[in-house]
Amino acid sequence: MFLLLISLGINIFQYVSSREYSDDIVGTYCTGDGRGEEDEYLTFTKDGSYCLYRQSKIIEEGAYTEAGENVFTLSDSDTSIISADRKIYRPDASFDIISYAKISDTPVRINIP
Repeated sequence: MFLLLISLGINIFQYVSSREYSDDIVGTYCTGDGRGEEDEYLTFTKDGSYCLYRQSKIIEEGAYTEAGENVFTLSDSDTSIISADRKIYRPDASFDIISYAKISDTPVRINIP
């Protein structure tokens, strides 16, 4: 009976871990508090698309693919990003790392027509 409970626990952990990995990136992320015009947003959908934008201006759109555990590639810019602790880490053009905090589990485009 004890071994059955251990096996069940391990199976549940593996199921939750694998499910969390594939759905974890889906949502909306922001560089600031969302009040400044310079704040950038990233949205990721379940169908594999993403959008990088500032309010009222789309900067980049495309598809993303999983490149490894918590590592994703953005197709339009051929950039690799890292997802960890409800944050996205993305290099900018000068290779400085920009941090985006998750503000919603739902992909939302704010002030984008």
